[in-house]
Amino acid sequence: MSKFKKVLSVVVLAFVLFLAVGCDKKPEKGEMVEVVVIVESKDEELSNKTHQIEEFSSVFELLQKYYTITFTRSSFGPYLNTLKAANKVIGEEEGYYIALYINDEYAQVGIGAYYVNKGDTFKFVEEAITW
Repeated sequence: MSKFKKVLSVVVLAFVLFLAVGCDKKPEKGEMVEVVVIVESKDEELSNKTHQIEEFSSVFELLQKYYTITFTRSSFGPYLNTLKAANKVIGEEEGYYIALYINDEYAQVGIGAYYVNKGDTFKFVEEAITW
């Protein structure tokens, strides 16, 4: 096999692996389930509510359904800029961001990549950016 064909084979294989690993399929939505959403400013808890949504909806869809939010679309999915709860907006102040905790664990994925399961608790907390 020529050197060109070997290099091309490696590139094609790498691309196929990238697609297979990097492209998670969105699950089909299920039955209506209840989840809890807690919203905290840097000073206080603003909201603690139970909501109903179809299982396997994204957290992004949950927020769009029940809250007023602003977000930025990126190649990684939607980035939450602000969230309004109890007539207060978090995420606007310079030097702060909105952290997401899923079932009391700091989220390892964004709001567009986590799909709701029955009984989940989502906490959105305004936290200081530390460098």
